[in-house]
Amino acid sequence: MRVQEGTVFAEYRVQKALVRGTQPHPANVVESTAMASVEPPDVTYQHQLPAEVISEGRISGLQVEDVVYAGQATEFLLPDGSRKGHWNGDGTGIGKGREIYAFMYEQLQHGRLKHVHVSASHQLCADAERDRDAVGVLLPIVHQAKFKPTDSIPADSGVFFTTYTMLSADFGGERPRFKQLIDWLGPDFDGAIAFDEAHLMKNAAAAPHGGKATVDEGTLRGNMGIALQRTFPLARVRYFSATGATEARHMAPYERLGLWGDGAPFPDFASFLIAMERGGVAAMEMLCRDLKSVGTYLARTISYGPSRLPDGSVVPESAVEYEPLLHRLTEDEQRQYDEIADLWSELLIAFEAAEQNACQKRNASRYAQFYAAQQRFFLQLMMAYTLPDVLPEIQKDLAQGRSVVVSLFNTGEAQADRKVRDARAQGVELTELDATPREMIVQLIEKQFPIYQYREETDPKTGNVISVRVEDAAGNPEINRENQRKQRELLDRVADVDFPHNPMDALVSHFGVHNVSEISGRTHRWEYGKYVRRKIRGVHRRQLNEYETRLFQNGRKRLAIFSGAGATGISVHADSTARNQQRRVFYAFQLSWSADQQMQAFGRVHRSNQASAPIIRLSLLDLAGQKRLVNAISKRLAALGALTKGERHSLSGELFRPEDVTDQYGKAALTRLYRQIGLNEHVEVGLGLRDLERMGVLNKEKTAVRDNYVANVEQFLNRIMVLHVEKQNRIFELFYERYLEAVEGAKRAGAFDFGVEEIRARNLRSVAEPQTLFVDPSSGARTMLHELEGEVDVVRHTFEEVSRGYAEEGFYRNHRSGRIYAAGPHLETRPDEVLLTAVKGARRAMERFELSKKYEPVATEDARAWWDAEHANAPATEPRRFHILSGAIFPIYDKIMGSSGIQSMKIARAILVDGRALVGLNLSATDVPSVKQRLGIGTPLAEASATEILSLLVAGAVIELDNGWRLITARIAGDDVVETVLNGVPANRKELRRYGLCEEIINFKRRWFVVQDDAPEVLAQLLTHRKAIRDMASIEAPVISDDDPGA
Repeated sequence: MRVQEGTVFAEYRVQKALVRGTQPHPANVVESTAMASVEPPDVTYQHQLPAEVISEGRISGLQVEDVVYAGQATEFLLPDGSRKGHWNGDGTGIGKGREIYAFMYEQLQHGRLKHVHVSASHQLCADAERDRDAVGVLLPIVHQAKFKPTDSIPADSGVFFTTYTMLSADFGGERPRFKQLIDWLGPDFDGAIAFDEAHLMKNAAAAPHGGKATVDEGTLRGNMGIALQRTFPLARVRYFSATGATEARHMAPYERLGLWGDGAPFPDFASFLIAMERGGVAAMEMLCRDLKSVGTYLARTISYGPSRLPDGSVVPESAVEYEPLLHRLTEDEQRQYDEIADLWSELLIAFEAAEQNACQKRNASRYAQFYAAQQRFFLQLMMAYTLPDVLPEIQKDLAQGRSVVVSLFNTGEAQADRKVRDARAQGVELTELDATPREMIVQLIEKQFPIYQYREETDPKTGNVISVRVEDAAGNPEINRENQRKQRELLDRVADVDFPHNPMDALVSHFGVHNVSEISGRTHRWEYGKYVRRKIRGVHRRQLNEYETRLFQNGRKRLAIFSGAGATGISVHADSTARNQQRRVFYAFQLSWSADQQMQAFGRVHRSNQASAPIIRLSLLDLAGQKRLVNAISKRLAALGALTKGERHSLSGELFRPEDVTDQYGKAALTRLYRQIGLNEHVEVGLGLRDLERMGVLNKEKTAVRDNYVANVEQFLNRIMVLHVEKQNRIFELFYERYLEAVEGAKRAGAFDFGVEEIRARNLRSVAEPQTLFVDPSSGARTMLHELEGEVDVVRHTFEEVSRGYAEEGFYRNHRSGRIYAAGPHLETRPDEVLLTAVKGARRAMERFELSKKYEPVATEDARAWWDAEHANAPATEPRRFHILSGAIFPIYDKIMGSSGIQSMKIARAILVDGRALVGLNLSATDVPSVKQRLGIGTPLAEASATEILSLLVAGAVIELDNGWRLITARIAGDDVVETVLNGVPANRKELRRYGLCEEIINFKRRWFVVQDDAPEVLAQLLTHRKAIRDMASIEAPVISDDDPGA
């Protein structure tokens, strides 16, 4: 494994799917070091790609590898009868289009004439035709958009090209487009379904226990994807996305990976999601490595580092460069920001006063709209402030012979359309229109300000006091005139405030419409003071973005601006085959809340076959409020890196720190900060309850922070935007100081989640041959136990060190062992606990009542004498054994994890003295026997027959199975039965029925059983999949020992 210096990436090489005559990929390709440490399964599939496809280099060696492993995975049927799928997580620019059509071409050789390509946009059909022709697939593309919904499609073969939006149209009703596809494919379809940009199906609803997808939960696109897979269980399903799942909950559509369902490690998606959330980033990092080890996942990406020549020298401009562009607010901008912040503060006070004046109760929906508008407004305002720095930098890049790409995610078209419609209705000249963020505030005041009068009445049915709108004799709502006057005053106040311009219009206006390639979803824009339809003579409106992209790539325009709606699938990199091969400078002018969308944007300028790598500039503002967005995208990029690359740091690059201040430590820090502000501990820096009132987080009495707001960090980061610049930065600094203190405390206590943690030991080596604990029957992937040993530094604490920071509550001696510990308070959120520090080792938490019961106070001088002697005798290093469980973990997840298995998931990377790298679960010595037992190793019951198990049950045994279920005997309705007690472990009902178990609800409890006469046959089925591991009835109650230091 050749690791790129200073990164978490290693050079990618095809390990097992080696095919003679393949060509190297036309880019420097890498994968995360965590993924590189995992071997793919052995190849058992014989591909049928025509020889010329490989020899002519139509697809590269690593693209052939995708075809081989996808073909191998889709040959296997899951226990529920559906065909296994494959997930391609290759980064943007690798060439997923060719991989899609190469897979379909290979399937065509098996006689499968119909396939489906679901894409993000109809304009990408041209790219699909290009990739099909490049591979040489002899099938027509059947573009659904060219047919009416009621048309019958006559083609007997081909690739059905459609989009998520089209297939999900009216999905809750007649589903005409979905039915059109179903009818064309026919009932026995077993060809390929390629979900291109599969992340567009996120937020889907997957019903547990194999139920139908529903339209009342999740997105229609996600539900459509689930329904399509369930309609054709034998289809060869491929998921293509570099950003397939920002969070584990977005994996619901990936049903064919075999992670949940009948016979899978998890009974349903809900159980899988709970396990992922409990396991944190570590579980997410382990998941993708496991999927690679069983052959259902590949994730390669184009290197962001430099390419090297054979002599080791670096190819010029081959590495991506990162240059943050920080704008510091001028005094005038700071005054303007403070004035706008004051306006929002006045609006909050006015809204609350108007509600009381009109006898209205607090309207949660109104304030949701209020704070949503406030957040959008300030983020656009911050972007506008950076514009004066961005414009000259772009001009400088153009003058230096570079081409520039600017990324935005909101165009402001909806606001502009509203403004233009109102102006035309009122006969106002469009040249007089205001194209600033002011419209957001105006709309909020016009739509949400409480002007209708209410009165309190007693509900005759419930007796509760309710607010009822007052109406006149004609049934018209009565207007509160005072509130109406206040509404006009607020609108006048907004008119007096100066606002910066809409950034996208400002960019286009500054450089000129004819010099800018706009690749966006908007249909209208401002041109020379007029609001006109965006058009180019002779170009259909659906092809505008494609045409603008061509103008940029052939050099007729050198500045491109794309929005979120126009970004997916386009290529604006320095393509070696394009006329415009100038180096690209990418301005991340506006960040997206969506990590996958942000990564897609970065991928537009960094792709295969490029003449030079791009320069990426992140436009930032020296303002704490913007840290909200930067933190959000950092958090999601870290999670996305964990879930799709096996390493949480692999996507954050050099522009972001993968840090999530909204985690448990951030919540503790915010709770502490709010408490201190409430106690006036920060009045010296000008922070008090008045500032919290301005943020809208105080209770009705304005005396304290609302209970449900105390630990809401995301809300805090939103609400500080309404503070003046100086206070905003100061309150964030105070919060961040406390966040770092909480993180450091967790690290000292050994409770911090590092994700993949490096085992820091010298001379790390294997002390025994690796033991194979499990072999996955579908892929042959192995689960291995490695026993390692190395020298580790002993963490020692001097008496002076603990006296300064760890012994605020004195020193205590353990009654039993005689050892002395320094005692200090735990976090403010855990006042009933103390932290004990020993001469060596990490700090440990203990409840105070236990301290008083098992320890006695020690005088400081006595403690010093004992401590110094122990410290002098403590060695600087010591040998330590490590037990690493590597290879396929998720196929046995239900056996080794859970309530009676391993309680915490710690993943470690070990670099051995011989250069080998291991990544896997870091087991404690006490976990090893339990893991082996749950896998049926060293337990005679695992080999017992069904008849023998039945005899033990009849004799009174309680048999525990490897996943925690238990078998017992019972009497139900007068019959002697063998009952399967789930013991709190989730179960898939279809699986239990498949074993032959009966299901009945008795006393409001669902029970699973089989009468004893039929038990041998049913037990034989059950024990084939769930091994018996021990007789719980024969296990004596454990003896509680007084382990130090808790003794």
